[in-house]
Amino acid sequence: MEAAFWHERWHQEQIAFHQERPHPMLTEHVGLLAPNASAKILVPLCGKSLDMLWLAQQGYSVLGVELSDKACKAFFSENRLAFSRHPERHFVRYEAEDLPITLLMGDVFDLNSEHLAKVEAIYDRAATIALPKPMREQYWQHLSHRLPEAVSGLVISIDDEDVCHEGPPFSVPEGELQSLVQPLGTLHPLVSAKTLIREDREPLETLYQLRSAK
Repeated sequence: MEAAFWHERWHQEQIAFHQERPHPMLTEHVGLLAPNASAKILVPLCGKSLDMLWLAQQGYSVLGVELSDKACKAFFSENRLAFSRHPERHFVRYEAEDLPITLLMGDVFDLNSEHLAKVEAIYDRAATIALPKPMREQYWQHLSHRLPEAVSGLVISIDDEDVCHEGPPFSVPEGELQSLVQPLGTLHPLVSAKTLIREDREPLETLYQLRSAK
């Protein structure tokens, strides 16, 4: 999935992955996301997800990372949030004025340890399943080398190769997902449910808790 692929998806408004409400698995299990209710949460490949707004309204500090400038602008405009915009090396930083939300517009593979220094948890709703296998391996390796040692989180994955063989979203079975996150900790399944991703496509979606290895 090259950058041009996602830019074109946003340009053409082919964003069926975007949900018009916070993800119910997140709202029901948010207590397992982080060690405290004011923790800084990393949301990779965040799009304009309403999950970020909901998390900030609960008191969490949100750090989203998104490749599309159109998505970043849409997040703030559609939610009527005043913001500032500052170019920096590799990224453009969007900061909400009245809520603890920061979006870094750029490539997740350009994140460094300084960007992630205060992150206490990761919420991966659609990042892992958006990437083909070689890229999701690189993605988790990149994060594991740059995130602080004791990081918890919630990860949502899809496991249905018959439905998702052409992706995105891609099918990522539990065994593979466990292997991907192993440097950071262990995954524990919490709940599963069918999810409609396209017409006549309802794969099984599972929420996992990431428990730190430290």
